[in-house]
Amino acid sequence: MSGTIPSRRHELFNPKLFWPFIFATVAVAFSGSALYDFIKGCVGVAEFRWRYLVLFLVGLVVVRAWAELIERQIEQSIVRPRTRPAPQKKGLIALCSKEPVVRMAINHHLPELKHAWLIVSEETKSIADNLRKDFGDSVVEMRQIENEADCHEVAQMVREIIEQRPKDMFPQDIIVDFTGLTKPATAGAVLGALQLGAPLQYTGSIRIGDGLEPIRPEEIVLNYDVKPSFDLPPKAGLPQDSSQDSSQ
Repeated sequence: MSGTIPSRRHELFNPKLFWPFIFATVAVAFSGSALYDFIKGCVGVAEFRWRYLVLFLVGLVVVRAWAELIERQIEQSIVRPRTRPAPQKKGLIALCSKEPVVRMAINHHLPELKHAWLIVSEETKSIADNLRKDFGDSVVEMRQIENEADCHEVAQMVREIIEQRPKDMFPQDIIVDFTGLTKPATAGAVLGALQLGAPLQYTGSIRIGDGLEPIRPEEIVLNYDVKPSFDLPPKAGLPQDSSQDSSQ
């Protein structure tokens, strides 16, 4: 503590800070007096007690502090990973790029898992083929996209899978693992899942020696809503529906 006192005293008497401090103090004093006279005139009471002014100012400070606290909590909780693993689901949609990661995601949901849709690119088809041989064609299904850098195509693929799900599954029974492929693909997978109310998971990795090993998938909760009217723009080259434009 003793080491901090000289530095604080130096800051207080620093000419760059001292005179602005004096000016701000005088300004606040005059502002308080002017506010007092203004409120007194508005109230129209000859004897306006000063404590009402103090309560008013304290109320402003409390409201401001409360607003900052709420804003800080919202900013910190937009994306919040849970400490527990992702709950086992009947269905899994996974972006397929690294075989150990996708294998970990599939194994995590066994034996509850009934069907896994792997979204692949031309370069990652072989990975999905290996997983399909290991887990069976009845469990693993491959869905190929043309452009893994197109978030709209990935989002539409995710929505199509969820909308065409088996009859014994609800959207909440299908979890979307957005680990893999490209950043636009991740964004598209998240958007597609959110629109239909499907949960999300992320399969991270830890470094062991010279390599990375996947760890158990973790559920990711996004604390905001996507409006039901949210939709993706049409693919490039396709004309837009003028009726939809006019309704918006």
